[in-house]
Amino acid sequence: MQHPIQPTLLLIGVTELPTPTSTLDLYAGNTIRETMATLRLINFDLLLVGLENQDLDVWNLMSRVLSAWPSQKWIFAGEGVTPRDEVQARSLGALMVLNQIPNETWLADYIATLRHRGLRRSFETPVPADVFATSPNFASVTL
Repeated sequence: MQHPIQPTLLLIGVTELPTPTSTLDLYAGNTIRETMATLRLINFDLLLVGLENQDLDVWNLMSRVLSAWPSQKWIFAGEGVTPRDEVQARSLGALMVLNQIPNETWLADYIATLRHRGLRRSFETPVPADVFATSPNFASVTL
């Protein structure tokens, strides 16, 4: 039986890490430099972003992350999320804004849903007929 690749999650600005189990691969970005370096090395399924780390400018970091990886999926979560925080997170493309840090089971299920949607979308996207005709890697065949 083939096992699927374990979901990867990067925690940014979240000080309370969920208890590690075999469900998720958890990583933490505590500084801008550390987060950017980690993102260069690992393709994360999801970023979980919060405002618990007062030393980290999360909004500046997320602007940088989304400039480099515009399709990166992320959730903003934490206690005491203000309407201003929610507007800021949504303007930067957060998939969700939550009032508490979700548990590991919920995160694993959500990542599985994202993966399923992405896989389904890749099968449903039609390939334009002219892709093969204009590609330099394919020889043109005349019948």
